[in-house]
Amino acid sequence: DHGVPFVLDDRDSWLLDVETGEPRPLGTRILPWLEFALSQALRFWFANPNMADWHRSRFPLYADRIRDVASGEEAALQLSLEPALRDVLTALAS
Repeated sequence: DHGVPFVLDDRDSWLLDVETGEPRPLGTRILPWLEFALSQALRFWFANPNMADWHRSRFPLYADRIRDVASGEEAALQLSLEPALRDVLTALAS
């Protein structure tokens, strides 16, 4: 409402179970909010590349905003926080 840029960190997905890939029971109730959030977010992060790909195909209009970023220990090992930090800095600078 106030034009504050944000990055949405979904990590594993509110719509799909990360272990099975099956839809979550409350996914249909979350979907309208998630679509709205995607329409407003600068970026949308996932820790799981397969989940990121699924969301890109499910939401092609926002596919360019969806990123897979390493989480916790993976980030320390792979030094892959750089894209995530760039997204945050871009949001703060705008």
